[in-house]
Amino acid sequence: MKTKITLILIALAYFAFDTSAQINLLHQFGGNPDGKNPKCSLVSDGTFFYGTTNIGGINDLGAVFKVMPDGSNYSKLVDFDGALKGSLPYGSIYTDGTFLYGMTSEGGTNNMGTLYKIKNDGTGFLKLLDFGGAPVSGQYHGQNPTGSLIFDGTYLYGMVNNGDYLGFGNIFKIKPDGTSYTVIHTFDGTHGSHPSGSLIFDGTFLYGITEKGGSSSNALGTVFKIMPDGSSFSVLNEFTGTNGSNPLGSLLLESGIMYGYTYDGGTNNTGVIFKIMPDGTGFSKLLDFSLTESNPSYGALVSDGTFLYGMTKRGGTNNLGIVFKIKPNGTGFLDMFNFDVTNGAWPASSLIYDGTNLYGTTNSAGINSSGVIFRFDMLTGISEIKDEKMIIIYPNPSNGVIQIKSDVSVISEIEISNLVGEKIYTSTINSNKAEIDLSKQATGVYFIQITSIDKTIAIKKIILQ
Repeated sequence: MKTKITLILIALAYFAFDTSAQINLLHQFGGNPDGKNPKCSLVSDGTFFYGTTNIGGINDLGAVFKVMPDGSNYSKLVDFDGALKGSLPYGSIYTDGTFLYGMTSEGGTNNMGTLYKIKNDGTGFLKLLDFGGAPVSGQYHGQNPTGSLIFDGTYLYGMVNNGDYLGFGNIFKIKPDGTSYTVIHTFDGTHGSHPSGSLIFDGTFLYGITEKGGSSSNALGTVFKIMPDGSSFSVLNEFTGTNGSNPLGSLLLESGIMYGYTYDGGTNNTGVIFKIMPDGTGFSKLLDFSLTESNPSYGALVSDGTFLYGMTKRGGTNNLGIVFKIKPNGTGFLDMFNFDVTNGAWPASSLIYDGTNLYGTTNSAGINSSGVIFRFDMLTGISEIKDEKMIIIYPNPSNGVIQIKSDVSVISEIEISNLVGEKIYTSTINSNKAEIDLSKQATGVYFIQITSIDKTIAIKKIILQ
């Protein structure tokens, strides 16, 4: 039995959507000593967001920061200093709730990068590893990590973009206390070289991508998998140009399928979005980026269960990058926001999704031309306009069938949209009441816009349960 809850909306305010309000700047980096040019994705411990800036800080060598999701309580946790702590971090941080773990691309004893940990309050900085230099106990430490660490409960895993004895980079693991450093795979060029981004783990295999390498003469990058002990390495896909080239980000594993993008290649040589099964079958392009929405950023796609979201480093109205969405089957691509000199430019990271909004960073622009932290409001901006009309919508929440009635004016049109602005229902009528069956739609929050003969009289939130 459906429970009917009648909501009588007297003197209801109706709403107009303001797309200019979609980006909310949470923090604008100021350079020295604040931090400058973040090339990281944000991570959350449930309270704060954490990230790094590539340069800036007291020594202009980068910093670790934290900030609340509303933009308050921004503070620096570390100023990188070169030889002791490292410099120029590119990747994101991993947090276990107590410690933050990260890498720098340069600095340290050998000026080839460091691996460090620090408490989430900024105390207890400890360098766990200096990359580069002569092999230690037969292990080459590689150099210049540009991605992030992941954790399987025992070991941290990461990749270095260069170095090792062949110079093509490697995959390593290390315990959180800095012991048991082990190279589990050395890239040889033929099976990929210069690994990019971060690994992902499905409980059995680690997966990743290389920017270059492969068995063909093109050597335009690969998708690979490997066991955590270093065994069973295999190449799942080689990029050839037509199907993409030079992937620079990380993979997303969603509902048993991996998604990613390449920076170059495809029909327009401006990158592609692709999908592939974890066993290497089913590779297909979902999208060839156009000349106007081009070159995806160096991060990964994220999912809300319905759409995949990402950013491009270039392209869009201002050629400063965009926020976009696309369905997992490759349809529904939409340019959602064009970055500009005020709201940030040239994002070089991934978005993160908290169930309501998307958050991210840009490498440049903002008031100080040093990059920003932003929130993308999925509900779009909503401004309230007073109206004396009366609308009845019931039941709300609903199991699917809702009734709409106007006691004042004839309804001419009804439109219903989901949280990301996609219209899921449109009807033109000439009556003061209607019944709508949404039982086939997913549970969640929707917005219903009701238009009268002469004007819009209401946009109201409804909940399907």
